[in-house]
Amino acid sequence: MGDDAFQKYWRFRLFEDSIGLGIGLLIAIIGLYIGGPIVLGWYIWDQVRLEKSFYDRYGQSWQEEYQKYYGSLSQAHLKIAICVMALVSIMAIGLWFYRQARAGKGRRLRG
Repeated sequence: MGDDAFQKYWRFRLFEDSIGLGIGLLIAIIGLYIGGPIVLGWYIWDQVRLEKSFYDRYGQSWQEEYQKYYGSLSQAHLKIAICVMALVSIMAIGLWFYRQARAGKGRRLRG
């Protein structure tokens, strides 16, 4: 009788841990697909706004002034490009997941 209770306990613990892992993964995925684009979009917007404010304030010499305060302008543009690629990747993967989920409902995917 003790062994049966012991096995039930560990089965319950395994089930409980699996539920916890599933909820954790769900939160991580939601965070990626909601929080990720928000953070990336905010960074892109903030960087473009910052460059525009330097252009408005310093005119033609805005690039030199920007580099005095923030460093390389080309490095900032590279970060923007990486953020844009990450946004496109997140959207593409999300679309792929959506299509895979819809394929099981009797729809056939093209290409």
